[in-house]
Amino acid sequence: MHASSHRLPMNASLSDHASFPEFAKAFFAGGAPEDIASFPPAAQDSIARLFWKAASERKPGESLVHVFTPDLKQSGFSSPVTIVATINDDKPFLVDSVLSELAERGAKVRAVFHPIFRVVRRNGQFDGVTSDPKLGAAESMICVVISRVTTAEQLALLENSVKGVLHDVAAVVQDWRPMLERLLQATPDFSTHWWHSGTDTHHPLRAGRVAVGQH
Repeated sequence: MHASSHRLPMNASLSDHASFPEFAKAFFAGGAPEDIASFPPAAQDSIARLFWKAASERKPGESLVHVFTPDLKQSGFSSPVTIVATINDDKPFLVDSVLSELAERGAKVRAVFHPIFRVVRRNGQFDGVTSDPKLGAAESMICVVISRVTTAEQLALLENSVKGVLHDVAAVVQDWRPMLERLLQATPDFSTHWWHSGTDTHHPLRAGRVAVGQH
């Protein structure tokens, strides 16, 4: 079963949940200082609200993707760049696969933000984020800033290509661990050190070639 894919909602208006300030602060906390400085505080807030809104509407298993060039009317801020935004259940291969796909399409990456949040849902309804590892499900939120894309056709092409690679990632993640277990059972003397070092390895998923990227 493959994850479904949808666009992120662009109307980011949402009454603030008690955990939104923590979410907004944490969203950019892992970014490089020069990347964070490239967006003024108002733009950072708008980006965080976009992801918050999308997370509040997302269903587990859905892959949300949107590629857009920010403008004041649609996004709440304007910027001379294009943003590739995705939300997925956290899994290996995501970041490197998306970046590899963008490079394949000739996109120049200017900044990457990749927070992972534990999203809480109660009775199926979004109830914010938490730092408690016992609560909520880990969701990967990827925000890649690329050089400005000027046409709707180019935006659609990039969006569809990212959706495609995320579909492939979902299939790989579903299959690779059972395949690995069968391999280890069949070859018990095979060195497992590399395989069991975690889900982080260093090769992106490209054109049907399975390799494992960072999470």
